[in-house]
Amino acid sequence: MVRSSSEFQPLQFSMEEIRATIPPQFFIRDTARSLLYLARDFCLAIFTGLTIFYLNDALRQVEVSASPAYSVLVLGARTTIWCLYWWYQGLILTGIWVIGHECGHGAFSSSRTLCDIIGFVLHTALWTPYFSWRITHHRHHANHASMEKDEVYVPKTRSDLGIPPLQDGSIDWEDYFGDTPLWTLLMLVRQQLFAFPAYLFFNVSGQKSYPPWTNHFNSRSVLFTRQQRNAVLLSNMGILAAAVLTWKAMKTFGAAVVLQYYGVPWLLVTH
Repeated sequence: MVRSSSEFQPLQFSMEEIRATIPPQFFIRDTARSLLYLARDFCLAIFTGLTIFYLNDALRQVEVSASPAYSVLVLGARTTIWCLYWWYQGLILTGIWVIGHECGHGAFSSSRTLCDIIGFVLHTALWTPYFSWRITHHRHHANHASMEKDEVYVPKTRSDLGIPPLQDGSIDWEDYFGDTPLWTLLMLVRQQLFAFPAYLFFNVSGQKSYPPWTNHFNSRSVLFTRQQRNAVLLSNMGILAAAVLTWKAMKTFGAAVVLQYYGVPWLLVTH
């Protein structure tokens, strides 16, 4: 495949012009409606958890008294409902995480305090340092698609990868093989298991100009100003509290149970 290049011409619209095309009612933050959506998601998460609990318990009792051949079918049914639970609960928890994201943008309510309280609780429950991530996420939106200033998803250049300059008329092998099933599977597994934690802990895919060991948990990191340090420490305390509660849950119910009901859906949230 041969690619031709042309100079990029940005659209000549100001933010004021774009904003003027949006109906004014869409700028009104309805706290009651936001709380209703949050309550709906909580109810869905609880209902889904109770449903899998009772279904799994019923099938397990059937499996105990079933014949060997029939028990295989019951085991298949249990496996199926668990996969469905993980998928659906992952969607619900993703919705809850997105509500926390909207709190970070101040879109949940006109009250900044209410946004931060709810966002902090929701994101902490899903292992995201709310204030730390909110700070860098704001800069990401302010500098979106800037190779020099964006905070995340900064692509590596050919020189970063040690690849010689692309010659006119050469074949773009990535364009041919980038969507092959094996490559896609490997990238999916990497993204699903490691991407978001790697960004938070090691600034993976973040701005390359930052010094080594830049992360979202060091309050003195270049990511944050002096005025933001206390907020970062508060985020760290929240994550520590989440770790303690998870450890206590594992001690009470067992690690396998916590992984089944909470761990796997959380992995789906991080995609």
